Amino acid sequence: MAPPDSALRKPPVNAPAFREAFIRKCHRLVGMAYATLSQEALRAAEETEITGELACAMEELLDSIPPPRGMRNFVVFDDPPQNTRGRRGRKRLRVDIEMRAVERGPKPRFRFEAKRLNSNRSIAKYLGTEGLRMFIAGEYAAEQDDAGMLGYVQNGEPLEWASQIEARLKAQPAEHDVSAEAEWSIFPLAMEVPLTFRSVHNREKIGRTIVIFHSFLSFS
Repeated sequence: MAPPDSALRKPPVNAPAFREAFIRKCHRLVGMAYATLSQEALRAAEETEITGELACAMEELLDSIPPPRGMRNFVVFDDPPQNTRGRRGRKRLRVDIEMRAVERGPKPRFRFEAKRLNSNRSIAKYLGTEGLRMFIAGEYAAEQDDAGMLGYVQNGEPLEWASQIEARLKAQPAEHDVSAEAEWSIFPLAMEVPLTFRSVHNREKIGRTIVIFHSFLSFS
């Protein structure tokens, strides 16, 4: 006799172990795609161009036979509109990259927002209203407790930029809603993206904190 349907169901997609595995695969795919790009060709490229090339490379990897291990059901979306409450049609905001796992029931999603790091104004943009702040304000990933930031390093070294962002968050914790429960820390999720850090932020509008994984990709 076949087991009842309930016995065949997978654990909820937001169960910690399954969610962590999904996030790790998302970062692994980003790192694999990044490794195929020409850093020199994108040294002075706009953020949208880099993101487009990165997303295209991710799609090509997923279309390969066989696809990367554990990613057969992955789908990548470049600049998809977000169905945020109160915004419709063309007024909807667009996150840079969204990844989904296609399966029965609720589909795991993970969003990345990307910013170039190349000038004195870059940190403010990275942390500002069109960068990290979109997650803190609940405009992106309001229904989830984690998201990713991608820093495209076009000048200097990735670790230097990571240190500057850490310093800004520590100097202005209230401005960036930094949670007291966790400090900025290195948090590598995949060998393909070794320079990943973790920060935690309060979301007053949502009523829950959000974990942000910051990954830095060099194009300098």
